[in-house]
Formats: sequence, structure tokens, C-alpha cells
Amino acid sequence: MSAQQKELFALLCEYTTNTVVDFVSISYKKYGLEVTASGDFVSRMLPFINEYFNQCAIWVYSREDEYINKKFDEMVAIIKYDPIDMLDYVVLMSMAALNELDIKDVVTKDYELTIAAVRVHVQSLVKRVDKSHELTGCNHVHVRSDEPKYDLVMQKYIDYKGEPVKLNTL
Repeated sequence: MSAQQKELFALLCEYTTNTVVDFVSISYKKYGLEVTASGDFVSRMLPFINEYFNQCAIWVYSREDEYINKKFDEMVAIIKYDPIDMLDYVVLMSMAALNELDIKDVVTKDYELTIAAVRVHVQSLVKRVDKSHELTGCNHVHVRSDEPKYDLVMQKYIDYKGEPVKLNTL
């Protein structure tokens, strides 16, 4: 991985971490610590997560959101990829982190302590991405649209004889 790619990866990790921690924070404030600690918050938050990333897909081109402008401008200044390619990486990294998130032991009545602990956990999950792969843009033309780009789902598991089993393997 080149120096530019390492710099880009660091920005992607930072943005992804902040995004996932924000999802946990919103869940904590909306549903409380019990739901957030149970892991059920991801399924409850999935409509919001879809809406957020679809809105980001609009904002990277419309330039209507100051925070999105700043963050994605920083990323594409390093390597001239289309900003939607950077968002695709963020979405993939975010969903992978949410899928692996295990915060039941760090969610407490102390909001600030909870969020600090969640941030450390999310950072470790996000940085697990195999850095040996090159971050690349794509070679197709992006069509800018107000139509939803993402329709995200989480893997579904059930408890079967004391073991988690993916629903599609039953």
C-alpha cells in the first residue's frame, strides 16, 4: 500500500469510526442502554442507517452538507477517486464493524464512558480491514441520482441448540 493509500485508509477509518459510534450514540439516546447493549440496536437502527448513507450519497455531489463536503474533499484530495467510491468503502467498513460489534459489556449508565469504550472497540474493528489490498476507485461512470443507492441488511442469525446459525443455512 502506497503512502497516499495509507493516508486515505486512515481518513476512511476515522470517518467510519465516527459514523458507527454516532449510530451507537443515537441508539443509546433513543432506545436506552438496555437495547443498545443487547445488540438489537442495529436492527432497530437499520432504517436510519440506510437513510443516512443514502442521504450521504446525495450530499457528496450536491455539496449541501458542510461536514460531508469537508471529509470527502479531504479524501479525494489525496487520490482523485470519485467521492461515491469513498462512500462505498465507508458503507462496507461500517456494515462490517456493525456486524462484528460486541458492546454488551461496555454499555453502562455513564453515557460518556460508554461512548469512549465503544469508540476504542469500533476503531479496532475498522482497522482490521486487510491493508494489503489496494484502495481503488472504479472505472465506470457514476450516475447521480436522488434515488436510494443502498438497501442494507444485516446477516440474520437464530439460536439453534445453543449455537448461532445463519438463517440461510437452516
